[in-house]
Amino acid sequence: MLSVTLKNTSTQPQSFLYDPMLQPVMLRLSGARPPFDERTRKKYDRTIYRELYQELAPGEERELLEAEIVAGEGGKYEVRWGPFRFGDVKRGATTAQAIWTSARDEWVDRDSGERGRMQGIWKGTTRSRVVEVRLP
Repeated sequence: MLSVTLKNTSTQPQSFLYDPMLQPVMLRLSGARPPFDERTRKKYDRTIYRELYQELAPGEERELLEAEIVAGEGGKYEVRWGPFRFGDVKRGATTAQAIWTSARDEWVDRDSGERGRMQGIWKGTTRSRVVEVRLP
């Protein structure tokens, strides 16, 4: 299983925005071609509604995403990671690293149309440790 979890290591509750279409977690797989981004061919609402923000209590962890690995032809695999599709991933060992950038703090109230900004949102990029993934 390949998944990514966000953990609040601070002493205060932290709000964050994770949405696979609006602010996704990227995946870097060694030896794989860059993924196809499904968002390029889909129509979807790009509005960041206030209720999309979540909160983590101090010390709390939340799984954001789990990969779906599908066996293909010729001993190769497709790795589905949110809106990203890695095709023709060879069997054997590969390394993986998740990368998430928190860059947005604006919101729109779905009912009233009021606009605002979430206060105290951490902005920056965080990377997971590099892990080895074995595909049989």
